Amino acid sequence: MSFPNTINVSQPDGAFHFLPCSTCSSKTRHTVLTQVASSFTDDDGEHCVSVWTRHQIVQCGGCGIISFRKGESCSEDVDHDRAGNPFHPEVEMIYPERSVARTMLRESDELPEDVMQIYEEAHKALGAGLNILAALGIRAVVEAVCAEKELSGKLIQQIDALRDHGHVTRDGADILHRVRRMGNSAAHERTAHTEAQLIAGFEVLEHMLKGLYVIPGHAAALPAHSTAAIVGPASSAASSGT
Repeated sequence: MSFPNTINVSQPDGAFHFLPCSTCSSKTRHTVLTQVASSFTDDDGEHCVSVWTRHQIVQCGGCGIISFRKGESCSEDVDHDRAGNPFHPEVEMIYPERSVARTMLRESDELPEDVMQIYEEAHKALGAGLNILAALGIRAVVEAVCAEKELSGKLIQQIDALRDHGHVTRDGADILHRVRRMGNSAAHERTAHTEAQLIAGFEVLEHMLKGLYVIPGHAAALPAHSTAAIVGPASSAASSGT
């Protein structure tokens, strides 16, 4: 596309969109704070094509988070509303990319650095709708965990070793093998799994990550034992001499 024919900067009064918010974990009303609207027209004398673009800074009405929205429509794309009236549908992009269906593991900063980096990149792929890359990322997280535990062999053997060393249960290992196969099909057969399947994969993955890295850290903060007597109403009364 060439340089826009028109550019208009404004602060639309009362304009809003219902957009996914990763903090609120749902679609929420986002107010348009500032908008830059541009248009481009290509007319060769026989055929005319116009493209309209809106770049918007938006704010979530639930949590206040600021995001960026881009909406683009073209004169060549025509749809109809329920009343049969034609309109040009707008293709929407949101940044930062997010999946409304789930948020990132809250304690991701407690993971080992290599594991955390791959997990966060895989989650971003899910939010961007890059389903093949998301499935590859899920498998890569499992590989990173096995590497952190210094397990050798192919991934199928490493998952079994996770079980044998007591890091995961037998059922947990079986589920991780299903996650491994999901990554294999994405890598070798270019299978794009559904969002629901990928979310299920992330749920399994995060259960393992919390069990290996998050919960042990929290448990370490608990007192090992306590020898202090628990003072109840009766003993309190006795000690006070009443």
